[in-house]
Parts: sequence; C-alpha cells; structure tokens
Amino acid sequence: MNVSTTAGHLLSSFAGLSEHKDNHAPGVLSRLPSRSTTSSQTMAVCDKVAAAAACGGDAAELTRVLAQAWGKTVTLLDPDFRLQAQADGGTTGGITSWDPGDASTARLLSDLAVERRALRAVLSTATDTAGDCLAAPVMAGDTVLGYLLMAGESTGVADDVELLVASYTAALFAVALASSRAGRELGRRYQEAVMDSLLSGHFLDTQDASRKARNLGLTDSQPYRVLVVRVSGTQAPPRPGSDEEDDALLARLSAQVPGPALVRGSELVILLPGRGSAHVDASHEAARSRRGDPVLVPPVQQMCDIPLTCGISEVMRLPEHAPRAFMQAQQAIDLGIRIGRAGQTILHEELGIYRLLLQIGDMNQLVQYAEDVLGPVIDYDSRRKSDLLGTLSVYLSQRESPKQSARVLRVHVNTVLYRIQRIEALTSLDLTNPDHLLSAHVATKIIESQRASLTR
Repeated sequence: MNVSTTAGHLLSSFAGLSEHKDNHAPGVLSRLPSRSTTSSQTMAVCDKVAAAAACGGDAAELTRVLAQAWGKTVTLLDPDFRLQAQADGGTTGGITSWDPGDASTARLLSDLAVERRALRAVLSTATDTAGDCLAAPVMAGDTVLGYLLMAGESTGVADDVELLVASYTAALFAVALASSRAGRELGRRYQEAVMDSLLSGHFLDTQDASRKARNLGLTDSQPYRVLVVRVSGTQAPPRPGSDEEDDALLARLSAQVPGPALVRGSELVILLPGRGSAHVDASHEAARSRRGDPVLVPPVQQMCDIPLTCGISEVMRLPEHAPRAFMQAQQAIDLGIRIGRAGQTILHEELGIYRLLLQIGDMNQLVQYAEDVLGPVIDYDSRRKSDLLGTLSVYLSQRESPKQSARVLRVHVNTVLYRIQRIEALTSLDLTNPDHLLSAHVATKIIESQRASLTR
C-alpha cells in the first residue's frame, strides 16, 4: 500500500466527515455535526498524538499517548473487533476492560460498522455503572483498518469537539496502521522472493545459499524440511471456479502460517526449521509426524474445511539442498495421490520402494511384471470377491508373521495360514524363499500403486 496515497485518502475522508447528516441509529446518542469548535485542551491532545505519529510511533505507541493526553481508556480493535492495543488514561469511572460480549458494546460496534464515522454512546461497565465512550473507525479510503474506542469520564468539552478529536486521531491511527501494513507487505514480498530463489536453485554458491537461508530465519547448520500443500489432490472433477477458490485459499493459508511461506502456482510451500541440532534424527521426526505431532507439521489442515494433500521432504542440513527438498515434497504428493493417500500428509521417506517403482518411465513394464508374479491372485480375487492380495500385503508388512497379520486383519491365525497357502498354490511362489518374497513384495507395491489400472 502506498503511504502517500493512503494519507491523501485519509485527508479526503476526514474533510468529508462534516458533510454527513445527523441520521439517528439505535443506541447512539450523538454524531459529528456539520460544524465544530476548538479548544486549547483538545488541540493539545491532537498535537501530542500527531507528534507521536510524525516520529514514527506505531499503533500501540499512539494508543498510549492518546490515553495519557486525554485521560481516557483507549482501545484499538482490528476490523474483526479483536483487541489490538489498549492503554489506561489513569482516570476513574471509565471502562478499563474490553468486553465484546457486552450488549451495549456490541450495539455500538454494530452502529460503528454501519455508520463509519465518529459516534458517542453510553456503555455499561463491569460494575454496572455507565461509562461515556467515543468511537471512530480507522479508515484508509474505503478500507476499514480498525476501530478506536475512548472511554472515561466526560471532559466537559462540547460533543462536536470531542467527536472531531476522535475522528482526527483515528485518521492519525490510520496512517500508522497503513505504514505498518505497507512495511509488512514489503517484508513479506522480499521473503517470498528470497525463498523462491532458494527453492529454485538461483544462488551463486553455497555462501549465497547460506545468506538466503539466514534471511529466512534459518541459523547455520540448522536442519529443515520443505512442506508443499496442494488443494486439488483427488481424482474428482474440478468444481466450477475451483481454481480461483483454491488460489484464494492458499493465499489465506500463506498469510496465517508462521514462518517462511510462498504460493507457487497451485501449491503453498512452507519452510519447516528443525528445533534440534544438525544431527536431528529423521526417523524420530517422521514417527512424531505419523502420531500427529504438531511440532513438525503446521496445522494447515485445521485452517480450512477442504481436504489438503501435504508432502514433506526429508530432513536437509545444507541450504543448497533446498531445491532437492522442494522436489521431494512435490514428489511425495504426486506419489501419495497415486497410491490413494490424497487428503493426507505424506513424508518422502515413508514412500520407500514407491520412489523407485513410480519413477520408471515405462509403467507398462511394471504392470506386466506384477501380473506375471501375482496375476492368478488378482484373477481369483476378482472372480471370488475375496481379498487374498490384501492378506498378502499385510503378511509382508508384518514380516511374514501369521500371528501379527491375524491381529491386523482381525481374523484367526489359521485363516491367514490358509490364505497364504492358497496364494502359494495359485502362483507357485514359495514365501519362505527370500527371492520369492522379494518378487511378491515388489509386485504387491506395484499393484497398490496402480490399483485403478489393474482393476478387472
């Protein structure tokens, strides 16, 4: 946001305040009239706030200065009425706590959002006494940046003067908030550019890569991972307008995620710094992730109600390995979707043999190999509506233990033994032979990754 343009909009908005008519709204006692008077007391308040703004004071500093200068409790809210800053002016009888659930407060905020100009109202306090409150929107042009509330004992100054002061100080707050927002936006864009160049491998040497990593908050030798988030990860046809909705969702997630984040095309890329030393145990982190430990993965899935497919790279220890980490995270999503894990979080190291199998150029060769090894089992399951292949997959994953397989499948151990014997009879495999076990394991993984194409 251009600060000079913002200031111009603020002056125009402030000049136009006097043109509003006195349209009454429920719960509001008075509004800014067409004319105002001056007093040395109120001008002094304005001068102090203006001086703080001219010295580069942020919204919190302006809140403190206004409260002390006017002797009121000053509260700054964001556009969603969440508390941003508050300062006590040291007077008694004012509202010293922020209670958005209070009926009179809610009514004032509702009127303020509609009227978009300075208002005065009487609010109830925690001690059930009445408190005088001035309120004004903090605006840059037509954009509401927040709301300013000033509560306390009446100063005895005419209503029109106090309302004019509220409007003027709100305009100064708008300049401070707009400048802060512009600074954050510039910082965010710079961080995105640095992150994009690091992920793309656009650095001169290892020292340049290290400088870029430090600009992103990584300390020297700090381990990290790259997380890629993708919205469109299922085989379902896209919804009308879904591309625009997905882009807006990723942009919103990027703004909410702490730390370095970047939207690249249809993906959100997040840098995940490790908490340990350079000797971080990758397998331990992976185990924590599988248990849903939020230390490793930001809760992006909880930020929206649309399933997200997340891919996470292996642990990297050198900044120049960021492009490889980015590729691994993307590959984890691609392979995860192909093996039926859309809408889940997939770690690259968990893919195991899939990483090798799914990179072979001619997939027909893989399919043919799987059919050569386990084709009779696939045919048998198709004709009998059984699941010998599923039993074999569990059996292999449980290190050929009938007892453990029975526990996972929730069947009797004799049932597992019978099914394994049936598989051996259909295929001529000897599952006590290491070579046959390897062939069966590879063929099973191929079938699982190509389930749709092998359905008969």
